[in-house]
Amino acid sequence: MRKWIPLSMMFLAIFILKTPDTNADTITFQNQDSLSGKVISINKHTLKFESDQLGSLTIPIKKLKSLETVQPKTMVLQVDQPATSGRLLFENNQQYLFDGKTKRPVNLGEIVTLGKPVIIDDTQKIKQVKPVPVTTTKPKEKTESKEESKNKFIWDRSFELLLAGRSGNTERASIGTHLKLNARNPLWKNSAYFRSLYANKNSDGDRSVTDEEYRFGVRVQKAETKNYSAFTSFDFENDRVQRINYRAVINSGLAYAWVKSEKVNYETSVGLGIQTESVDKNKNIEKIDPVSGQPKTKTITIDESNSTPIAQAVSELRLKINKRVDLTQKTKWIPDLNNEKNFRINADTSLVVYMDDKRKTFIKSGVTFDYNNQPPDDVEPLDTYYATTFGYQF
Repeated sequence: MRKWIPLSMMFLAIFILKTPDTNADTITFQNQDSLSGKVISINKHTLKFESDQLGSLTIPIKKLKSLETVQPKTMVLQVDQPATSGRLLFENNQQYLFDGKTKRPVNLGEIVTLGKPVIIDDTQKIKQVKPVPVTTTKPKEKTESKEESKNKFIWDRSFELLLAGRSGNTERASIGTHLKLNARNPLWKNSAYFRSLYANKNSDGDRSVTDEEYRFGVRVQKAETKNYSAFTSFDFENDRVQRINYRAVINSGLAYAWVKSEKVNYETSVGLGIQTESVDKNKNIEKIDPVSGQPKTKTITIDESNSTPIAQAVSELRLKINKRVDLTQKTKWIPDLNNEKNFRINADTSLVVYMDDKRKTFIKSGVTFDYNNQPPDDVEPLDTYYATTFGYQF
């Protein structure tokens, strides 16, 4: 009887060694070898595993055929997606994630991270799921690219073909073009524009110009705080009908953004600057008629130039009514600081209708009031423009 005791102990030891630990996770290699232990962590490339026989191991995912966990684990299967929980099973030559209700086929290479286990009851239903925050260290190059994208300018360009009616100094319809260029990033907002209008008429075989106007300008604006920004602008115009040979205004100041949202943008700005202009004015001169010997008055046109300090206050609103319709309103007041009675006001209101969802092609209809309370001789103080524009933004 005693001789059977050692033999029985030997078979018991072999049985214990060969019987797998039911509380251990199991990994199987591509060559069919397997290990039992505990899964520590997983990412897309490696598995950290605490083996009962070999201790801590770091194993490439590509060398594994399957992984089975006893307890559910919290894991992330895709970047920027919520964590999910469940047991990893291997059945019928397929890896699955079992959440207590359904089995979902997965690939071990899809697992971004794997965290702490969660507790399930005897019915395999999850009693507690506490997804752990996933913290990933961004590669240095991605951080640098983020800084580069922060400073990178976004460019907007638009070309418009105008059909405008003008009342005041001319009653003729005009055609024109309007080109706009914008470059912006979180710190800078820069813009440039060019606009032209032209019209003529044929009277008794003589063709005469009834409208000829050119305007261009640039503006550089830098954000100083969340709402405040500093700007410098330059505007130039030539208007044959208003007898303006040229008018140049350079202006610097501060702007404040009252509302900045996807649907509403409202900003006001105040600045100081210099205005230089050259206008045609009539002048009466007296000459003695050599025949009659009597004085005669003759009117001649002279070019009068001057420079004066000015202020400039601007209110600008852009309202996104819906996906395809915008309303814009801009009012500019420019007083002469040397003469408080001399000022100019320009007010423009437009409705923009986009013809496509990408807001590329549009039709714009609007009215502009251009008022100068001290106009040159024989020039009306108020010009009113009614314009319809066909444009493309690219």
